[in-house]
Amino acid sequence: MEKIEKWCRNNLVAYKVPQYIEFRDMLPKSKVGKLPRREIRDEERRRTPGDAAS
Repeated sequence: MEKIEKWCRNNLVAYKVPQYIEFRDMLPKSKVGKLPRREIRDEERRRTPGDAAS
């Protein structure tokens, strides 16, 4: 994980460096095979209620 963070800091513009990195065993996919980004964002918002302003 530290190598990924270091790579991001060295190779990405500061505003594109992720605040955190999460590893998952599986990602949800729609019937077409795409990632349901809205569902993933909603799940993240439910998990972090203190940051609801952004």
